[in-house]
Amino acid sequence: MKPSRREFLVLTLSGLGAAMLGACGDDGNTVQDNTPNNDTPFMPDIPDEQMPDARLDIAQVAQAWFEGADAAAIVAVGNVYVQRFAPDEDAVADDLASVVAIFAELEDLTEALEALDAAVITDFEAVEIAAVSGWQLARTEARMCSLFAQAVG
Repeated sequence: MKPSRREFLVLTLSGLGAAMLGACGDDGNTVQDNTPNNDTPFMPDIPDEQMPDARLDIAQVAQAWFEGADAAAIVAVGNVYVQRFAPDEDAVADDLASVVAIFAELEDLTEALEALDAAVITDFEAVEIAAVSGWQLARTEARMCSLFAQAVG
């Protein structure tokens, strides 16, 4: 049976952990190749009051989405995505809110994951793609990586 896009992404990210982390600085908190002075933080600390609301626990949804994947690789992808596409705290908060809106009103984890799967398909159909470290990810996938990074960080 052919793996779903999410399963493929989980398997791929699991194998990319070392490669992605190789782009990090010595302290694991900076991007060497995309940062003006090599000192820009990967993930701004979003205050709890700026995190979007959802009926389900956001961290639980993010962890279920990437179940079985290498957490360090997911965080690295999320951090690189944020570095390139959401340059400040407000942009990160808006970006996270846009992905949480997909499942914010749902109360069932399975339904939330299905809604995210459907959003990934819609992103590819609409060519809403983010190029992150040579990978072409649906914006929803990339945003879920940054949501995971924020939730577990």
